[in-house]
Amino acid sequence: MTELIVTLEASFDAPAGPAGTDDVVEQYNASESLPTEHSHKWASVFGELHRIRQLHDDWDGEGSPAPGSELVDSAVLLAQNLSLYEAPLCRVHAGINGTIFFEWHSQAGYREVEVVAPGKADCREVNGGSASAKPLSFTR
Repeated sequence: MTELIVTLEASFDAPAGPAGTDDVVEQYNASESLPTEHSHKWASVFGELHRIRQLHDDWDGEGSPAPGSELVDSAVLLAQNLSLYEAPLCRVHAGINGTIFFEWHSQAGYREVEVVAPGKADCREVNGGSASAKPLSFTR
């Protein structure tokens, strides 16, 4: 997990990519350098980020704020970089505090990256069978 954080620190500050999530989905679907299954799974992540961009406050009927456009832009940039190095996510979703979560589940455990502000994300890892999380943070 620490290796992943080092990689993200180096790439999270990359120049801004395409202006819109639609462009990223189109670009990702057209990618021929990635295995088809890998690119399809990541394309669905970008599609979900596009859906999250469309959310409004109280999106869940419980008064939760919608993630702001700059936060979504950071999540898209992070997803672009993760897609180069990381297995496709199990899930991406909006959080109840206006954040965005990326999640991976496996037999080895659970890992999540929460984009908490533009250019800032927190990472938590729980090893299989453990009751405690190992927090890690990185910023742009």
